[in-house]
Amino acid sequence: MKTVIPVIRSPSISRTWTPSGVSGESAAAKPLGAIGHRIYANLQDPGDFLGIDRWDSLEGLQHLMGDVSVQADIGNMFNGPPDVTVCAEREGW
Repeated sequence: MKTVIPVIRSPSISRTWTPSGVSGESAAAKPLGAIGHRIYANLQDPGDFLGIDRWDSLEGLQHLMGDVSVQADIGNMFNGPPDVTVCAEREGW
């Protein structure tokens, strides 16, 4: 099994956003294969957001991110579009 890791980075998190359960630890994400969720902030600028989830499949991640309400919630997190990269573990390193 490969672990799929979406990495979301934005230099500008919205100060008015409140979490509503779209992370890799939410009740909606766990049955789809979410393994975990971590959030990091730049020490010099706490609005500089880095979120890393771990999933056991790309399909589960795509299913959750295909939900219009999840897209709206994530869109409300940032003052502009975030940079999203999906990575996978590289075996043999």
